[in-house]
Amino acid sequence: MKNSGKEIGLNVDINNKLSLQSNASKGPPSPKQPFLIGVAGGTASGKTTVCNLINTQLHDQRIVLINQDSFYHSLSDKILQKVNDYNFDHPDAFDTELMLSSLEKLKQGQAVNIPNYDINSGMRVEPPRQVHSADIIVLEGILVLHDPRVRDLLNMKIFVDEGW
Repeated sequence: MKNSGKEIGLNVDINNKLSLQSNASKGPPSPKQPFLIGVAGGTASGKTTVCNLINTQLHDQRIVLINQDSFYHSLSDKILQKVNDYNFDHPDAFDTELMLSSLEKLKQGQAVNIPNYDINSGMRVEPPRQVHSADIIVLEGILVLHDPRVRDLLNMKIFVDEGW
């Protein structure tokens, strides 16, 4: 994979670019449970690049990528009138309860409907995306490590530093 003309590997300079944390104390997931990876970091930090590298390196596994942006709350007409003042980077901008519920169901092997959020309209649009459980589920977004309940579901946590 190319990034700024340089070849990148997931393990290249990992100490300078990523902070990894594993829930080793919880033990490995049972064979029937998917392995959940959370990839967080600031805007334009390289989260998508890391997710693509994970997908490339684990190509023989069934991988599902879920974007935290899918869980934005639909905006009310009042907020839409002043949308430029709305903080999309605040934890309250996301429906964390729905994200948590979806992750719990996926971890149990159940299919879920992930909202389809349209950033242009500030609304969720139909139809939602049906997602089936997989060997590996990657949750990507700026605040995926913010809520301790979500963090506790993750088998691996990756924070991408903006220093790419």
